[in-house]
Amino acid sequence: MREPIEYTIGEHFLPAIINGDYSGLEDEEEGMLNAFLATAGTGTWDCGDEVGFALCEVTGLWGNCVEAKFYEDEERKQ
Repeated sequence: MREPIEYTIGEHFLPAIINGDYSGLEDEEEGMLNAFLATAGTGTWDCGDEVGFALCEVTGLWGNCVEAKFYEDEERKQ
């Protein structure tokens, strides 16, 4: 089984990550999220438990965050 990569991500990014709904993001936030997602690669996200007030790995700012697990596609690893 694949081991996930764990990230702490602002909860307001979840609609964009899960559903592709960027409507709640400012243009700058959208750009930061797209850059972050490009570095993560192709795979599946599992956004789970709320961490609370923490440092978001997308923006580098403090806010309400969740623990997100990223499962990289096996094909990419080969």
